[in-house]
Amino acid sequence: MKIDELTKEIRPKIDEANETAKQLDQKVTFSFGIIGGQSNDLNINLNLSSFAVSEKKYDIEIKVNNLDTDEVYVWTRTKFHDRLMEMRDLLATYE
Repeated sequence: MKIDELTKEIRPKIDEANETAKQLDQKVTFSFGIIGGQSNDLNINLNLSSFAVSEKKYDIEIKVNNLDTDEVYVWTRTKFHDRLMEMRDLLATYE
């Protein structure tokens, strides 16, 4: 996935998570960072008798800052999406 696609997808969800945390009176803030690394897969092109390491793959990591304890947790996108669903449910119950 391209960086701009990743950020376009995650930015509104980060904003929603921050607003929901505020409404639930939670002392946390959410932000995101981009991580990149080499793929472990090697693409071998036998026609050219050479090999190349596939291009870098980028992903998003979610940073959760606990304002009470000054601890920072790093979540995967999957964990963040799961927790955001839980936050939505809590907010619906709260209201």
